Amino acid sequence: MAALMLQVPEETARVLRELPVPGEPEKGDPHITVIYLGKDVPIDLISSMIPVIYKISSATLPFSVTTNHVSYFPAGEDGVPIIAEVNSPELHRFRENLCKALDEAGLPYDKKFPEYKPHTTLAYDSNPETTVDLNIPEISWGAHELVLWGSNRDAGRLVVKFPFSLLTNKAASESDNAFYRVAVQVAAWKERDQFV
Repeated sequence: MAALMLQVPEETARVLRELPVPGEPEKGDPHITVIYLGKDVPIDLISSMIPVIYKISSATLPFSVTTNHVSYFPAGEDGVPIIAEVNSPELHRFRENLCKALDEAGLPYDKKFPEYKPHTTLAYDSNPETTVDLNIPEISWGAHELVLWGSNRDAGRLVVKFPFSLLTNKAASESDNAFYRVAVQVAAWKERDQFV
């Protein structure tokens, strides 16, 4: 499995874990999925995405996200997901920019859910009839980096962090950044079949 996500800061995650919700608490690190890339994503494809993701992330200013409502999604294979709904116009714009850049580069990602509903999963309830509709005091936190997470049998095997920047000038974020130049060079080598 691979995804692009925003991690929820530990102090915020602690507050969210204290909410009185049904079910078993989510076991993984709290996060907001920005784009689900897929279940079995080859490392070659992930490496091709890095320059594209970096270009968008490095031109993105840090932004805030908030939650003030807990609800649920329909039951899935793990039960009923109990979620904290996330509000952030900047997050929606950031995701749109990422999707557009991946589409223009011809890089596939999962498009199963056409409407983006940002959230962080709090728990899973095994009762398929579970419903939740809970207003909570508003909780806000800052988003300052995107995380590319890849796993092998649900164990984190690849983590790449893409910090947002206050330097949104294209020249500053691309030509002056060694990481960007290396990522572009690796992509070019792969295209010429020189990457081992």
